Amino acid sequence: MQYEQIVDGKCAVVALYGDKNTLLIRNPGRTDWKWKLLSETNKPGESMMQTLVSCLEEEAGLRGIKTELGVDGKIARIIDERIEKVAQLGDPEYVRARKPHERFFYGVKVPDELIHELSGQRITIEEEDGQGGIEVEDIETAEFPLAMLDSIENLLRPHAEMIRSIPNRVVHQIK
Repeated sequence: MQYEQIVDGKCAVVALYGDKNTLLIRNPGRTDWKWKLLSETNKPGESMMQTLVSCLEEEAGLRGIKTELGVDGKIARIIDERIEKVAQLGDPEYVRARKPHERFFYGVKVPDELIHELSGQRITIEEEDGQGGIEVEDIETAEFPLAMLDSIENLLRPHAEMIRSIPNRVVHQIK
């Protein structure tokens, strides 16, 4: 959500994919909507694994992800049998934007059947707006063939570039 973004904060951008398909999201209530990867702001005191899990649960609708806690009591690992592989794709990148931040890019591999199940959802996320009110974000999910990513209309340009860069990124295997 917009209010969560802070200067020099962190965020996770997540490519949720199977052997043949990937899941993308959009905000259909916006006039300038774009298909994009999943993303979540890292909240202060939260591990990046917690941010990754929150992203998958909130934006993809993948509920009840099984995790393992570290000695600090925070999520350290994803141990869910539905998730085949988790990798950090490359090193964190510093994004010079309106609110400059560090971006972590993850690839999460699941069976194509799960991508299909998660596709077509309408998800409403309500969170405090940081000013005593509530911010509402509507999300629509859809599956797209990996082989056709270059032809998707209205794919957010920075996310399209991130997707194309996957084969050239150093993979830091997490699960």
